[in-house]
Amino acid sequence: MGFLRVSLDIIQNGAANLLRLSRVRDWRGYFGMAFLGLFLNRVPPNFLDASIFMLIVSFYLAFAFSVNNCFDVVVDLLDVKDLNKNPVASGLLVFESAIAFSLAFLVAGLVLSYIFFGVRSALLFAFLYLLAGLYSVPPVRTKSRPYFDLLSHGLFFGGLLILAGPTTFGRLTPVTLGIAVVLFFYSMFLEIRNHTDDYEFDKLSGTRTTVVHLGLEASERLKRVLALITIISLYVTLIATNKHVTLLITTIALSLLVLLGLSED
Repeated sequence: MGFLRVSLDIIQNGAANLLRLSRVRDWRGYFGMAFLGLFLNRVPPNFLDASIFMLIVSFYLAFAFSVNNCFDVVVDLLDVKDLNKNPVASGLLVFESAIAFSLAFLVAGLVLSYIFFGVRSALLFAFLYLLAGLYSVPPVRTKSRPYFDLLSHGLFFGGLLILAGPTTFGRLTPVTLGIAVVLFFYSMFLEIRNHTDDYEFDKLSGTRTTVVHLGLEASERLKRVLALITIISLYVTLIATNKHVTLLITTIALSLLVLLGLSED
């Protein structure tokens, strides 16, 4: 009966809810991080390899967002804005179907990474999938563990994500490693900014994020510290690697993003 219910739900609701579940519109920054990692090394892969790699990244992002939707139902029921992004919470997709989709994204991404790029790529993506899963899925659910929410987000949606391309194609450079550190801090900044916006809903639902643990005032200070560290680490990388043109463009882009993020609240 359960299998039949899932099958009917998938057929009836189709692609629209699948896109809503995986929150494709929220991929932009993270998709860009992975894409940037391919081209910081001056020797990007050929078009076919790059396309397959970005497809694998798409499956990874779809998994990360969809599995988060599966286990964020209680929080999203309190927030109309997020409710519209979560077909599980809004009743458009049953939980079992959403889990089935999430697992399909995971399997597709790992199989493709192993077939086309070998063990090293598959292991890195497996680690990314693990971190993203632990972020959302109980009983670990690092999203509800103060400070671990920031650290894990900084890794699976920041530093490790930009390293996926260079690791897959075997061209790690000091510039890429430096930018990975920058994006680790920037991703933590994004996380605390998002949780500041969701503070009331997280508190009501019992989701104990870093922001709920610290309170809004202390979290605002931490957010500004992370923004400052992001910019400083970028300039340190610029000076240490002497790659002025590449890093100057990245500096301007990230500085603008940080300033825009700070002005949203």
